[in-house]
Amino acid sequence: WMILAFFPSVLMSGVTIYITSDLVSTPMLWVIPLALYLLTFIIAFAQKPVISLSFVTKIVPWLVIITALLISSRAASWATLFMVVLSFFSVTLMCHLRLAGLRPLDHEKSQLTAFYLMMSVGGALGGALNAFVFPYAFVGAYEFPLFLMAALMLHPGFDRKSMTARLCYLLFGLLLLQIILPKISGTTWHTHILWFGTGIVLTAFFILRHYKEFKRSINIIVCLGLLFTSYSIIADKAGLLFQTRNFYGVIKVRETSVDIQDKTYPKRLMFHGTTIHGSQVMAAPYETQPSTYFTRTGPFGDVMRTVNPKNVLVMGLGAGSMNCFEDAGRKFTFIEIDPAVIDMAREYFTYLSKCSGGTSQVIVGDGRLEVAKLKDASYDLIVMDAFTSDAIPTHLITREAFETYRRKLRPGGAIAVNISSRYFQLSDPIGATALPLGFTGWMMVDLFLEEKDIASHSAWILLSENQKTFAGLGLKGWMPMTPAPKTKPWTDHYSNLLDIISLRGTGALIE
Repeated sequence: WMILAFFPSVLMSGVTIYITSDLVSTPMLWVIPLALYLLTFIIAFAQKPVISLSFVTKIVPWLVIITALLISSRAASWATLFMVVLSFFSVTLMCHLRLAGLRPLDHEKSQLTAFYLMMSVGGALGGALNAFVFPYAFVGAYEFPLFLMAALMLHPGFDRKSMTARLCYLLFGLLLLQIILPKISGTTWHTHILWFGTGIVLTAFFILRHYKEFKRSINIIVCLGLLFTSYSIIADKAGLLFQTRNFYGVIKVRETSVDIQDKTYPKRLMFHGTTIHGSQVMAAPYETQPSTYFTRTGPFGDVMRTVNPKNVLVMGLGAGSMNCFEDAGRKFTFIEIDPAVIDMAREYFTYLSKCSGGTSQVIVGDGRLEVAKLKDASYDLIVMDAFTSDAIPTHLITREAFETYRRKLRPGGAIAVNISSRYFQLSDPIGATALPLGFTGWMMVDLFLEEKDIASHSAWILLSENQKTFAGLGLKGWMPMTPAPKTKPWTDHYSNLLDIISLRGTGALIE
């Protein structure tokens, strides 16, 4: 009873973390796992369930394997999100259908109290582990794929007494060690390969010794799924210099190489969740050259040349790439909500120390709240680049927020907004919200990367009340914005993410 209640609770918290950290932290999305979790109770404990246990047990193994493949590929997409939610719903329904089938019957009413107590304890234990243990025991958000695979061992077709089942238990234990040890001892990539190699050897031994037992498909799927999940962790550790996890998500720094003009240079990448938030070529003469979404030849370079600001306020630090748009008398002030990002940018990247004379100021706190504390009419340019993975901080693009930003701008100042997103088309709500306030807006989607080795595709909006700010932008591919007639302005009391969902994200703007 307790175990069958425990796994759905763990998975509900795990899938919620996956959605809110990589997409957007909003009740519209995090309520979906909760609603599906409660729906499985309704279905399972109905007098005649509309979905049978036999049907669910047929599809669950294949859904779990497909989902594990998508998650381990680290290619976040709507397809991945759909499969994550579908597999969560199916596994949770399987557990609750089995739980309902094991509940005390009429002649066993004396056990009802124990049944509901154990069911409550299992649910509470799953929530407690997600809240108080996993964030400190795991350096990454591994709990969802880990327990999704473990839940397959509750499948009615899983032979728990067979030798192959013992192999699955061993592989699960190795996988758990592989996840926990880096938090304790900073396990290296080579150690992960050792763990994975041990798993391969054990699997080969069991196949040779007990090959007849592998005819049971569910045991094979569990075994292969655990091996694949283990391998995905190894792939995730390749080139990894730094990884940490906190309330705001998972931060990673990887080192790779890049070829520029027939020479190979070391290059570091900063990830927040599954999204690259900055990179740097760690050698002269490219060390102080802005990269990813902020290259000199890209849209942000156009912004800096057009506005030519002296005082720049940036919401979102990333690797600190923008700091290298240095000029005589120019000063950067960064606002970053996550202290771990600040420590990472200073330790693993040199943008903050080697550009602008190392005098840039970094403020820790929520972008909008900290902006409100600053002196009015102090900045020539405000840059909005505050993303958590690919999640949208909706409170930064409401009417009240833009009114606050306008007070902080000097006459003729401008606001630059990075609207690059894999999931949402942000141009419509920003246009509908900012343009009625008196701003004029221009937009640019960077289709052709001039600095292909260090640049990333990006989309930007530039807002200003001064028409002269936009002089010459049309010749560089920028397009004037017009209010979206069907989009209501966003306020602190209204936002509509369903209205701007795009299967192509920013790519939809190309059309």
